[in-house]
Amino acid sequence: YWHEQDYWSGLHPEHPLDGEAKLIFYSTTGKWYYILTGQEALRCSPANMVIMDTWNDMFYSAPEYGPEAMMCVNNCDFLINNGRLHCLYIQSAGDRKFPVAMSGTYDLAPYLASATIAGWGPVTGAIGAYQVVFDKEQNGFQPFFNRASSLSRFSEADAEAVFDVNHMNGELVYSATVNGGETMAVMKRDGGYWMDVACFYNVVDNGKLARYSRSLAGCENLDRATCFTSTNAGSVLFYSVGNTLYSYSYTTGQTESVKVWNSDDDDEVITCLYMIGTGGFPTAGRVLWAAVWNEKTQEGKIVEFEVSPTTGKIEDMYGPMFGGPANSPSIFSGFGKVISMTQTI
Repeated sequence: YWHEQDYWSGLHPEHPLDGEAKLIFYSTTGKWYYILTGQEALRCSPANMVIMDTWNDMFYSAPEYGPEAMMCVNNCDFLINNGRLHCLYIQSAGDRKFPVAMSGTYDLAPYLASATIAGWGPVTGAIGAYQVVFDKEQNGFQPFFNRASSLSRFSEADAEAVFDVNHMNGELVYSATVNGGETMAVMKRDGGYWMDVACFYNVVDNGKLARYSRSLAGCENLDRATCFTSTNAGSVLFYSVGNTLYSYSYTTGQTESVKVWNSDDDDEVITCLYMIGTGGFPTAGRVLWAAVWNEKTQEGKIVEFEVSPTTGKIEDMYGPMFGGPANSPSIFSGFGKVISMTQTI
């Protein structure tokens, strides 16, 4: 375990970051970082964080600053800025500028799919969208296809469909790509919370993209949740309330959440949750990081868990497998207030 405080200021004393921290994201295709604060954005090389581009440099015509979500998938960097979708085709020769946003009337939630096209065993006639987004105006999911200039629509829902992916029931709280390509949507409706699960990955759009709808009435304190995370490796939703971490899996048959962990210090609060990617045995989809901040002492730490991506419970498998201790969770001190994490692959 190793970490370095004041890493950016040590490398760039001439360029202190303006504004509060907002998001850090690593593009696995471009091999660069995006660092976003409340006031500025930078694209940086992993080699000593050399500044490659500012916000204005990242675009042919820079929009008003308002980044909300980023994702690297299908050799593209996707950005949602002020509810509008931008797509950077990284493999286009000599091009690292975002074009103008997709045209049309829409306002996107801060959700971007992390898997949409099968690299192995593709189904004939599968959707093949480059990205799937959630439009708050239509209150539903919409596909984006390669080189398109606007968003598209899925087929009308079949009469037997569990729900209509084009027009969801309720208010979207959180969404993520999970369980090998399914899409989880936590919806607030009828005075409660529900988990609606659809699939847009490697399937034919036959009007039956919706798969499950589960009541989340047994998820403790879900109405007070501030941080969420999930992984494509399994079916678990992790969420935090104050200094407590919970999980819920829609494939186990459980009706109540699991209390995974809570800090012994009431002055501490979980400020960020992050799960590492699904590639690489044995840790893929099994490592969860929780950033914890103590406002009273002004000290932060990272709590690392090995968890089951299916049950959401703490496990100790890969440590003992390689002769290490069974010590999940592990706690690493010496951090500040962490609100975003990323993984360099």
